[in-house]
Amino acid sequence: MTASTNWAVLTDGRYIRIFVHQNPVHSLHTLKADDSKDLADLCYQVVTGVPVGSKNGTRSRNKSNMELLAKFLHKQYYDAQYQKLILVAPQVTLMELKGCLSKEIKQHIKSEVAEDLLASSLDDIENKLSNCLN
Repeated sequence: MTASTNWAVLTDGRYIRIFVHQNPVHSLHTLKADDSKDLADLCYQVVTGVPVGSKNGTRSRNKSNMELLAKFLHKQYYDAQYQKLILVAPQVTLMELKGCLSKEIKQHIKSEVAEDLLASSLDDIENKLSNCLN
């Protein structure tokens, strides 16, 4: 089996958790904002609503969290951070996120789970996504 990196992206529309899965290893590890400037910037924008580096501390345009997440995923794909995505979100949020993703990034969606797993433990998330990770 060829080594590849997949991301499991969990969101409820407000909060975001990203887990990294590297084939053929079968465990997930959390992508932390401390380890990724781009993720730290995304989290800052989602929580505050203010773009990083904003001079006046206000949004220039009212972007949704899913638009911000889609832009982040696009950049990370082209920075070769992942090959495939597993999207995990309640159905309405999942549809909103997919609507914000470019056609190109949609081609790299490996699986979708229409469920809110944000508050779940890592073990529960791994169990729930086990079929998607292979």
